[in-house]
Amino acid sequence: MSKIEELLEKLCPDGVEYSLFSDVCDTVTDYTAAGSFADIAKNVKYYAEKQYGQLVRTTDLKSSFSSKNQVFIDEHAFQYLWRVNLDKESLILPNIGNCGEVYYVLPEMLPEANNVLGPNAILVRSSTINNRFLYHLFQGREFQDNLSRITSTTGQGKFNKTDLKKISIPVPPLPIQEEIVRILDTFTELTAELTAELTAELTARKKQYEHYLNGFFGRDIDEMSKKGNVVSLSSIGSLQRGKRFVHADAVDEGVPCVHYGELYTHYGVFATEAKSHIREDLRSKMRYAKKNDVIIVGAGENKTDIGVGVAWLGDENVAVHDACYTFTTDQNPKFISYYLRTELYHNQLKKWVAEGKICAVSADGIGKSLLSLPSLQEQERIVNILDKFDAYCNDISKGLPAEIEGRKKQYEYYRDQLLNFKRKER
Repeated sequence: MSKIEELLEKLCPDGVEYSLFSDVCDTVTDYTAAGSFADIAKNVKYYAEKQYGQLVRTTDLKSSFSSKNQVFIDEHAFQYLWRVNLDKESLILPNIGNCGEVYYVLPEMLPEANNVLGPNAILVRSSTINNRFLYHLFQGREFQDNLSRITSTTGQGKFNKTDLKKISIPVPPLPIQEEIVRILDTFTELTAELTAELTAELTARKKQYEHYLNGFFGRDIDEMSKKGNVVSLSSIGSLQRGKRFVHADAVDEGVPCVHYGELYTHYGVFATEAKSHIREDLRSKMRYAKKNDVIIVGAGENKTDIGVGVAWLGDENVAVHDACYTFTTDQNPKFISYYLRTELYHNQLKKWVAEGKICAVSADGIGKSLLSLPSLQEQERIVNILDKFDAYCNDISKGLPAEIEGRKKQYEYYRDQLLNFKRKER
């Protein structure tokens, strides 16, 4: 029998008491920031500087908030702090947009006592429940299921504090709370250490992948020219712009299509199946990529990533969005797709990108990009090598990403098992 089971049998043999959220948790929002633990600041400072995706103090860009103790604060969470004196450990529950996320805040992790809590979050703390226990509980399946029931799915997800207060949560005796916290924090720390090691390994593998990728194609024009047989994309194939379709045209089943945004978020080097479909009556109005074509994105939010492509290897033709181009060539399509991910290509392409609210590049600009073109046999050899790196680094079902994801799932499983209490009947 585990220590948790012994404690449950000793302290609550008839089951665990459940209480309303409002009976055991204090809540603060931007318009209720007053009372015993909320001190309105006269001169509120807004710390919102970001660097490398982490929140840092405006006074010290080199110091970031630690994740060692699982203090989850990022650029989103920090915007939720509004004139609240965080002199005690607290939790932040976003109630608009990022509903379901949970942030655990320690006073020493913040630059000063008076901070800012935006209108899209609720600050929670309890004087009767271990707040670290609440942190794990709020992430658990039972609480998340209850939260989803009160969350509107129209537009941005949102829920209100009144409905939150009506949720019933388990309140086991403090010794049980503390033992659960000890177990989950230990598990989390070990997982974090292993994940850090795996992430470092994955980073190293990606650097190795990028080294080979850029090495095969050359990192600049001079290096590329030494490889011989320099050609432009336009000289080895033709580029055709797609036809416009909109979100309202989307259906579950219909004409397979590729939207330009999906080249950034969904597709990798190659694809055999389309993620999306549009109405059947649009079939005759579309332009298509056929098998062994390369679909190249011609619009994006920045000029750094624009121009990436996916080799279409599906047997069925796929409709192409008008912010993309179809490149038809008799060369190895995956070889071209890998080229579209190189420093050599993007350093050339940025000269032809028109910058604005949305960056765009023309077919003519893409076509001017130069590369050294080896034989089809050599292209196949290079593709086979890069495919192994790509699968190992990027496919969530293989390699290190799958192991990292597996650790996360393992933690979630044990967390939900520990938080699955028999409810005491009243």
